[in-house]
Amino acid sequence: MVKVVRFLINKKVQASTMIEMIVAMTVIILVIGLGLMILSNVMRLSLSGKQIKANALLQEELIKTTNSGQVTNESLIKNGWRIDKTFKPNIYGESLLEADFIIYDQNNIKIAHLESIIVHEIR
Repeated sequence: MVKVVRFLINKKVQASTMIEMIVAMTVIILVIGLGLMILSNVMRLSLSGKQIKANALLQEELIKTTNSGQVTNESLIKNGWRIDKTFKPNIYGESLLEADFIIYDQNNIKIAHLESIIVHEIR
């Protein structure tokens, strides 16, 4: 037993050098940085998917408005999103209206905006 203890005391413990520590820290920082870049790309792509859906919903609402001829300023709720529709006369003609559609999410953050000129028959 005494020999074993003496052997362990006299044996040198191998330690890592400063260079090895710097290399290890550099590798860890690179891996974390790469992970954060991937995460930010995933978050950006999910937002663009939301914007595509919102733009499609605004286009659909513009087509419905144009076909129905109902041009009143209003707010609608569709798919949990709020659509604000505003109309104002265009300076180039009485029968032309500037349609302005804005869509907001549940947190009242603007997702998409659609501006268009529509022909409105005055009856």
